[in-house]
Amino acid sequence: MAVRDSYRDWLLEQLGRVREVRAKRMFGGLGLYADEAFFGVVDNDTVFFRTGDATRASYESRGMKPFQPMGPGTKPMAYHEVPVDVLEDPALLSEWLERAVGEAGLAKAKKPKRKPR
Repeated sequence: MAVRDSYRDWLLEQLGRVREVRAKRMFGGLGLYADEAFFGVVDNDTVFFRTGDATRASYESRGMKPFQPMGPGTKPMAYHEVPVDVLEDPALLSEWLERAVGEAGLAKAKKPKRKPR
């Protein structure tokens, strides 16, 4: 997993046009956050947004692949590649980003709470 600084800067500029977003380094890639929602992953200069039952078809209908951190043939995660035209269109990007943030919130709400030790 690697992300070039120039790609990170470009991506954060695009995302910043529609919403305040933070990026944190993780395993050589980046995690994307809006407020406290972990909604995206960046790996090999490719951005993936959180998907769920309500949004997955929008990505798959455009041929976007799921995020597979261990490579093809391994279990995919609930993130899909974001089409380049979406990243370059602020109106589309706003819609797709908000849906990804919403999916991240749903996923967090479904997680069982850990019991304190």
